[in-house]
Amino acid sequence: MQEIKLKYAYFPGCASKQLTKEYDITTRIACRKLGIKLIDIPEFSCCGAGVLKEKSHNLNLSLNARNIALAELRDLDIVSICSTCVVNLRKDFFEIKNDPDKKALCDRYLNSIKLSLKGKCEIKHLLWVLEQDYGFENIKSKIIKPLTGLKIATYYGCHILRPGTINGQYQNSENPKNFENFIKALGGIPVDLESKKDCCGFHITLTNKKTAVKMSSKYLSDAKNNNADLIVTNCPFCHMQMDLYQEKFNMPVLHFTQLLCLALGVKPGETGLKRHIVKLPKKILNRFR
Repeated sequence: MQEIKLKYAYFPGCASKQLTKEYDITTRIACRKLGIKLIDIPEFSCCGAGVLKEKSHNLNLSLNARNIALAELRDLDIVSICSTCVVNLRKDFFEIKNDPDKKALCDRYLNSIKLSLKGKCEIKHLLWVLEQDYGFENIKSKIIKPLTGLKIATYYGCHILRPGTINGQYQNSENPKNFENFIKALGGIPVDLESKKDCCGFHITLTNKKTAVKMSSKYLSDAKNNNADLIVTNCPFCHMQMDLYQEKFNMPVLHFTQLLCLALGVKPGETGLKRHIVKLPKKILNRFR
């Protein structure tokens, strides 16, 4: 197989640098094994997470204009493992490019710090990169320990899918299949549920925990009732919500990069699985030791 050379500005997001460190760790390990080069840009800041925009829309636009300009300065596209970061960066970039007044506002700010926005940067989730830039078939050829027989419920959540006008070029927002195809490439059996597209409730946990837990419990219940061995997520916030507020389900929830690392032959102890609230059963763990 011809060597694939890919390089991106890596935008891990705030959550994966602290709350879900195992997501960042396994992303770096998996990309290194696949030959995908991740370039850290220390000057990157928070994307605003949709919260800052409620206080100051223009400040949030300027913030992400700066993040994107920092990647463009290095002639790199941005890759992130956080669906919230991806949708916020993409939505702001879309608005800046399509609203002359907002573009002028951001240009004035960027000029003041000696940066500029060319509009050429592409912002991608790592799942999209693995599917469209690297190729699931190429990943399949590198699998050392396939997930044979494991039934894995694929949870997309809302930010990687919606709005379709922003993220629709990378998957069908109403009937996405790239996560299921990823699981198949690793040798597993995807459990494809309609509730995979629902919001996990994370963003209202602090204001209405009861409703938030009800939202995440819907998918946990669906996965349990369909005999899934575990759930896989592509967003740190979805992961935290599903793992923390389970009550009675006892359903392991893994980041997709943890599954990828296990399939690539990385030992479980190196993938941060001990950081999760609900642990993988020993009968599954022992397959990868």
